[in-house]
Amino acid sequence: MDWLGVAKGVDVGRLGLAGYSFGAGVAFPVGCRDARVIAMALVSPYFEISPFSLLKSCSKPKLILGGSRDDMVPAEDVETYGREAAEPKKCEIIKGPDHFWGGYERPMAEKVAGFFKDVL
Repeated sequence: MDWLGVAKGVDVGRLGLAGYSFGAGVAFPVGCRDARVIAMALVSPYFEISPFSLLKSCSKPKLILGGSRDDMVPAEDVETYGREAAEPKKCEIIKGPDHFWGGYERPMAEKVAGFFKDVL
C-alpha cells in the first residue's frame, strides 16, 4: 500500500484491494484497517483465523465471490461470509467453477472489474 501511494499514475483516492484464496484472507484485514483502501474483492476467500468479527465490523464496500464446485472454500462458507458481512456488500456464487476457476477466469474477472468500476 505504501508503494502504491507513491507510484506514478496511481490515484490514491481510488484504491481497491483484491485477493484470491489465501491472498483474500490476507488482504481482507489489511483492507479493513488501511484508510487508503476504499473497497475489496475477495475471491474464494480462505481465512486461517475466523473472519467473523472483522466481517461484521468492516463497513467498506466488499465483493465476496465463490465457485459452486469449490471443495477448498465451499459455496456454503462463502454464503455465510456474505450473510455475516457488514454493508455495503455483494456476495455471489458463480455456477460451475472449482477453487481454481479454470475456464471461468473471464466471468470472475468481469465481476471483480465491474465491482471496482462501480465503487471506486
